[in-house]
Amino acid sequence: MKQSALVTYEAVAQACEALTAEGQRPSVRNVIARLGGGSPNVVLDYQRQWKAGRPLVSAATIQVDETIVVAIARQIASATAAARSDIEAQMADAEADAQAVAAAGRESEARVLELEASLEKADSQVLALRGQVEAMSIEMTRLRAETAEAVAQAHAQVVDERRLRESAQIELGRAQLRLEGVPRLEAEVDQLRVELAQELEARAIAAQAAAVAETKLAAQEQRAVDAQAQTSGRETALQGRIEALMADLNRARDEVKEARSEAREARNEAREVRSEAKRAGELAAELQGKLGAVTKSSVSNVMPMV
Repeated sequence: MKQSALVTYEAVAQACEALTAEGQRPSVRNVIARLGGGSPNVVLDYQRQWKAGRPLVSAATIQVDETIVVAIARQIASATAAARSDIEAQMADAEADAQAVAAAGRESEARVLELEASLEKADSQVLALRGQVEAMSIEMTRLRAETAEAVAQAHAQVVDERRLRESAQIELGRAQLRLEGVPRLEAEVDQLRVELAQELEARAIAAQAAAVAETKLAAQEQRAVDAQAQTSGRETALQGRIEALMADLNRARDEVKEARSEAREARNEAREVRSEAKRAGELAAELQGKLGAVTKSSVSNVMPMV
């Protein structure tokens, strides 16, 4: 911008006049050097305008002394030499100007090639950016679809959670109603504990009876051994009696194990009744039925052995 402001017709004309006054040729390069910059084409155009405005030296302007005929030829030859020198200088200036303009043209062509390469690179970048924009548009469309789907799923989840919350509130109300019956269930559990203690006592008695039976069996086995030593004729009968007693003993042992197992089960059931208040009523009824059956079975099994 600064160089363009310097290159005006007035500036070029002043530079040409100054160079001419200094005895230098007003060539394009000298004018550009004097101005400190400028386009060769613009300087050349203004230089030509300046040269066209200068007065031309012609043969008509030569003052010839009429009294000196001999000097005419000398003056003409001198003027011709001066004109030739001026023309040669102008031709040299024109050639230098042409070279400067050609150099500027080459620089312009190089700049054009550089700009074309930059333009081609910019076109490639534009195509790449266009592809990225299209990809981003597709990705944005996909994200919008996923967002809409996520919103729909979230809405459905909210509806489900609301439905579950309502169901939970209903179940909570039911559980609260059941909790109101806990005192009655606790009373039933206490009654079950009493019955369980009675059952355990009955089973302890059965265990004692089994121990007595086992002692009796041992004594009978000893007597059988003694009897067998005394007589061999009673061996078969005594062997059958021993087997019967062993069967009774095994049954008694099985009943004791079963009673102990049922006692452990009754304890576990009592603990489950306390922890699971919601099903306490049903479990209590079931335990009461089981305890009654166990009690009857234990008493009926123990009485024959006693």
